Amino acid sequence: MTRTRRLSVVLILNLVLVAGLVVVGISANSLGVLAEGAEYLADAAAIGGSLLAVRVSKLPPTS
Repeated sequence: MTRTRRLSVVLILNLVLVAGLVVVGISANSLGVLAEGAEYLADAAAIGGSLLAVRVSKLPPTS
């Protein structure tokens, strides 16, 4: 499995976890659970940045 594929899988799983935390946080009226969802969302943003860096590194050099 390539690095891009692994990062994509981790990003998808992380976003599913964020969605689950938001649903549980809203249904339980729990600010703590919502805050944890926001923390995981920040992790997802970092993974997205990593995916962007991997794709940019594969571009051919410019003159």
